[in-house]
Amino acid sequence: MDIKPKEQTNLVGESMSSINISMNKGRFSPNKANSSSGLWSQWIRYQVKHYMILEGLFLISILFLLINSYNVSTQNHKTNEMISNLQNRVAFLENQLNISTNFETFNEIYPEKEEEKPIEKKVVIEDIEEPETANESISVQENLSTSTPIPVISNDSVPFNAADIILGASIDYDQSSQVISTREGFLGDVENFFGTVQSDYVLLDRHELPLNKAWCSLEKYPILTVNLAKPIRLNSVSYQHSKWNGTIPVDAPKLYEIMVSCLACLNSNCEKWELVASNCEYKMTDEENQEQNCTIVEKFNWYPINKIRIRFVENQGNVNKTCAYLVRVYGEPIEFEKEEEKEEKEKDSKSQMSEEERQIKQLEKIMNEKKKKKEKEDAILQHCTQLKWFHDNARVLYNAKTEKNCVPLYSKNCCSVCPECCLECEMSLGLYNTLLALSILFGPTLIIIGLYFVLRSFQYM
Repeated sequence: MDIKPKEQTNLVGESMSSINISMNKGRFSPNKANSSSGLWSQWIRYQVKHYMILEGLFLISILFLLINSYNVSTQNHKTNEMISNLQNRVAFLENQLNISTNFETFNEIYPEKEEEKPIEKKVVIEDIEEPETANESISVQENLSTSTPIPVISNDSVPFNAADIILGASIDYDQSSQVISTREGFLGDVENFFGTVQSDYVLLDRHELPLNKAWCSLEKYPILTVNLAKPIRLNSVSYQHSKWNGTIPVDAPKLYEIMVSCLACLNSNCEKWELVASNCEYKMTDEENQEQNCTIVEKFNWYPINKIRIRFVENQGNVNKTCAYLVRVYGEPIEFEKEEEKEEKEKDSKSQMSEEERQIKQLEKIMNEKKKKKEKEDAILQHCTQLKWFHDNARVLYNAKTEKNCVPLYSKNCCSVCPECCLECEMSLGLYNTLLALSILFGPTLIIIGLYFVLRSFQYM
């Protein structure tokens, strides 16, 4: 069968087109495979990059915490070394002074032996004394004494204050008026709502009285009832307001009355109150005395009391709020002999010890008491120095400590080491400092966790 030239041309074209289609199909297959593998590689690269960001954030946070902890430990180590060196220097001088003091005490007990061996005592003291070390130790004491801008009141030079919270006095809130915050505005409302008002400042016997640290009430005739630290024979009651010049603040008390709990009754169940002073007035004077006394009637001076009540009749400006900053209750403490001391005296009286042995035992007791006192003072000095370091270098951690409260600071005499701590102290940790410490301690962790979940949510979008 003969094929025409035109049909032959059509057959050749169809065959060529089929060949081209097959070749194109062959070329398409590898391109498709390449595109799918590229998508997989991009997805894997995205996942790796995503988790690397999270891990990087965690590593940076951990590194930051490690650096901070290292700095704190380094500074703490340096502080401990400085304290130990200072203690060693002071201890050396105290040992010398203790030896000479022991000789003096021994000679008071045995005066005849001082006449028998005066040369030995002189030789021993001359052997112990070292001028260079003494001068060095004296310079250390001078450095310590120069860092005391807040004067410390000595208990020997002032009457006994039975209303001092450091000695154990307290406010009887059940028999006192309801207190409110000294702050105004939102912070005051928050403290009143949560019941975190700090009113014990009125019993904190101190030299400086900062503003907004007082006992306040909105009642017309506020009542402050105080449980005294010890039973006393009452002499006088004094009031001191925050420092003022020329004019007394309007919220300061002006007239007040003093009552005591059940005269000659020393238990806590007494409910009878006796008026011992009325019309006590806090007023402006020529000398502008910050502390003013109200003397008790003489016939009540010999009664022992353990609780006192002050009723504020009027304030300086006839305003709604009355704020009392510091109340002191002076009197003669009634000391009761402890059972241990009584048993020890009975034991000594029954024993057959000679007078000489009894005196030696007394001397040993004095030396042991001095040793314990020195160890306690060294521990307190180290504690106060550490608190000062935290106050100056790590305020967040300092604010979270309960040792920075007023009662521990004043009871351990830390005001000479860190006067700023005592001026800024609070009676308790307080709502604000508690929330601040919690937010700073756990805030970074919560932020990291939040970032983690945010990035995870972007992953699934």
